[in-house]
Order: sequence, then structure tokens, then C-alpha cells
Amino acid sequence: MSRFITRLKQVAQGASRPMGFKASNDALSWMKMLLVAGLAEAGPDKLPDYVAGADAGLIVTSEAGSGAKTIKEATQAVSGIPWGSRLEGVGTDEIDQIAKAGGDFLVLTAASGVLPELQGSTVGLVLEVDISLEEGLLAAVNKLPVDAVLVTSEPPEGAFLNWYRLMRLRRCADLLAKPLLVSIPSDLAASGLRALWDAGVDGVVVEVGAKPPAGGLLELRQAIDDMPPTTIRTRGKTAALLPYSTPGMDREAEEPDEE
Repeated sequence: MSRFITRLKQVAQGASRPMGFKASNDALSWMKMLLVAGLAEAGPDKLPDYVAGADAGLIVTSEAGSGAKTIKEATQAVSGIPWGSRLEGVGTDEIDQIAKAGGDFLVLTAASGVLPELQGSTVGLVLEVDISLEEGLLAAVNKLPVDAVLVTSEPPEGAFLNWYRLMRLRRCADLLAKPLLVSIPSDLAASGLRALWDAGVDGVVVEVGAKPPAGGLLELRQAIDDMPPTTIRTRGKTAALLPYSTPGMDREAEEPDEE
């Protein structure tokens, strides 16, 4: 089983508080939002600086067949965290290669080809969807053979976290029964992280540019660690809404107009 997916599911489900007046530090540590460092390019010698403070690393590659090589380099450079890869298109053979290279999870785009059932694979699968995906398709994701969902969207003209985006994310969390990840900028304030956590987001993916942010991930790590844990997380609890009518409305509709 994927280390990252196991941890993500524990966050999504919420750790149970032990008996007694105080919860153990180990139990509380599993109830924190996860921080994933997303890297488009970085040499193995720079990776420790790029991912400092992250719970996992995600390498974005565009060349077919390069996923296993970059994963192997990453796991050798920083072995303390699980590593994943994001590819536009991937086949079963490449997943096997990524797993053998030490890859822990894979991010698949919604336009990727459907993979056959992966018997015995330890690689976790994360499906990337757009934040504007309609409700019916979001609900359908719950029936797909993927372990988690990554929500992305085009960079907004104004502030990254506005009320509209927050409503969209709350809608995703309500409709999805799977753990929810969201891509965020590295300069998101601590208040923004708390708003995402309260909206049902279980983990964030921070895209790291050509240069590692000056204390960016470490500041996000500290902001996450300072947030109070939540013991109960809900997933896929939205019920269908039925039409509502006020008393007497149907009777008035049936009465013919007087001529």
C-alpha cells in the first residue's frame, strides 16, 4: 500500500482520540493537513532544499519513460518522504517501472488513458480534476479505482483564495468520498491554509519554481503544525436536494383562473 495514500486516508478519516483527558502526540500528528512539494525540475543535489518541510514530493515530467529515472534520483537524494510522479500519459509497464524505482504514488490527468486493473500494485493513484467539474462527474469519481483526488484550476487574476473558490472546494469535499488534495501557491497565508482545512481539504500541493522559496515550505509547514487538529472529517455526505414548496402552493396552482 502506498505510504502517502495511507497517511492521506488517515487525515481524511480523522484520527480517533484515545481515552483519557489528553490525546497522545502520535495520534494528533496524523490529524494534520499534508504538504506536498511539486517540482517541475530540480537536480538531485538541490532536492533537499526544495522539499524541506514537505510530507511528500511530486515530480512533474512531460517526457514519456522519464518517470522511473527521476523517481529513482529523488528517492536516492531524499529517502525520508514518499515520492510521486505526474505524467500526461502512462501505461501499466511504466507504473511497474516507477514502483521498482521507489515511486510511491502517481498523479493521473482526467484525459489519461484508463489503466487496466493493477493487481498487487503498491503505487497509489491520484486523479487530477478541474475545480469546475460538474457535480455528476464529481460524484462519479467515487466509483473509480483511484485512491484520492487532486483539484486544480487556472491561476486567478486576483487573490488565489476568494469566496468563489472556497465554495467550489467545499462543494468538492462534500461530494467526494475520497481524500482531497488542492494545488496552492507557495505564498498562501496561514489563514488561507486554515480556511482550506476547514473546507475539507486534506492536503496541499505547492509548486516549487526554478528556485526554492526562501523559507516558503518551512513557513507553510509551521502554519500547518500550528493549526488545531480536527478529529472528525466528513466525506461524500451531500444528499440530493428535493424541490421545496410552501403550504398551499400546489392547491393554488391547481385552481383555474376565474374568467
